Amino acid sequence: MNNDSSNGAEKQDFFNFLNTHKVSLKKRIENAKDIEFLAGLPFPLSAVGENAVLNMIIGDAGAGKSLKVRAVIGSILSDVRYKDDIVVYVDLEFQEQIAKQRKFTELLDYENFIYVDTELLEKLKDKYKTKVASTTIKNFLFELTNIYNNSRIIVFIDSFEDFIDDTSNDTELKRVFRSLLSLKSTTINFSHHISKNEISSNSMRFRGSMVIKAKLSALLYLKEKIDQNDRESLINLEILKMRAFYQGAKAISIVIDTDTFKMKSIDIVADKEEISILKAIYFILKENGELKKTDLRDKVREKTKKSKAKVEAVISKYSDFFDVSIQNKNTHYYSLTTKKDVIDKYLAMLGLGDSSLSDVKVNLLKELENIDDDKELNIEVKDERDTLIVYRDKKNIKSNIYTMSDFVASEILKKLEILKLQEFDEDEAVDF
Repeated sequence: MNNDSSNGAEKQDFFNFLNTHKVSLKKRIENAKDIEFLAGLPFPLSAVGENAVLNMIIGDAGAGKSLKVRAVIGSILSDVRYKDDIVVYVDLEFQEQIAKQRKFTELLDYENFIYVDTELLEKLKDKYKTKVASTTIKNFLFELTNIYNNSRIIVFIDSFEDFIDDTSNDTELKRVFRSLLSLKSTTINFSHHISKNEISSNSMRFRGSMVIKAKLSALLYLKEKIDQNDRESLINLEILKMRAFYQGAKAISIVIDTDTFKMKSIDIVADKEEISILKAIYFILKENGELKKTDLRDKVREKTKKSKAKVEAVISKYSDFFDVSIQNKNTHYYSLTTKKDVIDKYLAMLGLGDSSLSDVKVNLLKELENIDDDKELNIEVKDERDTLIVYRDKKNIKSNIYTMSDFVASEILKKLEILKLQEFDEDEAVDF
């Protein structure tokens, strides 16, 4: 009896121990910060005080990885959302001529930008009494996190095989990644070359061990760079791995202004059927404010001609797109989320831009959804200063919608209405 009694007390103590931890764990999860992404890319950002995040972009040598990194850095430094962050570029392939060509001198004027070239790397090796690049950079980042303990540190390392000697050495990789992931408030974005061997799986195209992919939060493959004109390059990336991003996202296209070296536009390519349903949901809730779930589903089905099961699956899958209020046990009312960072990420995915857009611009985007992407428009409007502006097509309007005035947006809407009426008249015409 004594043994049974003792065993029972032991079980209760063990249960209490686990239950106490469960209560603590639930609280920690509930209070966790929402995940942020880097400049609209599917790269998670480490929050202040949180452990580091590792991301990687891979591609052939000369495919455009460094150009893409330069454009991301330029966009971040000119964005007020990142003014309190420290941005570090570790250029292990440094050449003065290339740095000059890509106008890095302009970035050096930013106080929160640190450029680690090969000369500074050697000085840091002397400072920390190390000979290995990965250990040197880790020590440098550790020092930065201590100095700037209330800031995020956003790091770009070009390239990974210059950062670590043997990318196939599991033991070395684990040691390096373990030390990097212990850093606080740090997001590290690697550039890496693809394997020259025949690879059956795209997700393993990088050079080296599977440990690399296992430790990353995001892995992107740069498939191609297309020079669209003298001032723009289009970079197409395939998403090979992503954590806590939109499940339907498969690829991402970035237009880079090669004059300013900034990202001009970002287009996240996802499941087209899901995207069409989410767009319908956005415009319906934007117009109605709040709807009972069944009413929302029926309105979306009417607009998209999709099945009840598909619409309900999308509503369930993208639950953070909504704020939900419960009137009674069986009646749920849906409205768009009031979390600006969440809605901004969804609108970027939908190609609709910033949630702070005025009503007239939202209406313009809504009207553009009814126009084919490849349709020539050649809309001419004049702005408030009587300057003539020509918009060639739907893409041209969407890429400029965030900078144009409400006046110009309203003028474009008028022109689109006229075009629609003209096309209607042509369709109604009868040949005898």
